[in-house]
Amino acid sequence: MQTLDDYSIEGESELSTITTDLLKKGNKWIKIFSTTCFIAAGIYFLYIVGVYTFLPYMGKSMIVMIFLPFSAILLIVPAILLNQYAKNINRFVDTKATGELELAFSRYKQFWRFCGIVIIFFMLFIFVLGITIFGVMH
Repeated sequence: MQTLDDYSIEGESELSTITTDLLKKGNKWIKIFSTTCFIAAGIYFLYIVGVYTFLPYMGKSMIVMIFLPFSAILLIVPAILLNQYAKNINRFVDTKATGELELAFSRYKQFWRFCGIVIIFFMLFIFVLGITIFGVMH
């Protein structure tokens, strides 16, 4: 069995077979995660339709009106980016065209940028919420 230590990084212009194999194997998990996000986003959208249908009877809650669509977007954006990444990896594995690999890594970078922005937003939200709660308690 070949290991990563069997390959030299210097002077190689093509990806090794082990790298291509790892991309192919990892791609299966990316597809599962992307599909799960699509399914969860679909359930959220159905829930949103149900909530907005019965909202006049439930009383208008601003948190519900803002939080539910925002949550669905938080699921659909990573699903789209990871799905595009998976498609580009599949094309790269089939054609060995480095342009496909570059597109795949571009999508992967966009995915992690989105995750970073969401994390920063939630950290700020928790900070503001903590200050608000602390201010109310004193």
